[in-house]
Amino acid sequence: SGELNRHWSVLTKIIDELKAKTKAKIMIMAVIAPSKQQFGKGPGGVNWPDDLAFSHAQRINGYLQNALNFAASAGLPSADAYHPSLLASGEGNPAYVSSHDHIHQSESGNVFLARVLSDKLAGLNWIN
Repeated sequence: SGELNRHWSVLTKIIDELKAKTKAKIMIMAVIAPSKQQFGKGPGGVNWPDDLAFSHAQRINGYLQNALNFAASAGLPSADAYHPSLLASGEGNPAYVSSHDHIHQSESGNVFLARVLSDKLAGLNWIN
């Protein structure tokens, strides 16, 4: 889609600029999958109509997959919390999603993200 093409283009520009101006080590991380059924619901949520919330969560899934595809295409390491946080139904694991807004990660989600990231970093040979 045009949206995902723009996303890819922006990622390309960011990575190109980082490589040109810094010696930073670059890794792409895809965070937890959203809950399409509960997205944005709760006291701190946007509380959109169900069809809009579902559609927005689907878009987020697309961006997360696109980021991983970009990393693979660019030869960059990636930390994938997205796929392991998906249930067989395609829903984001509710254990990792905040009940306050059903958008951000819960404390369990924070621990999960930290584990995915630390495991990936431990496997990279980035020490000079």
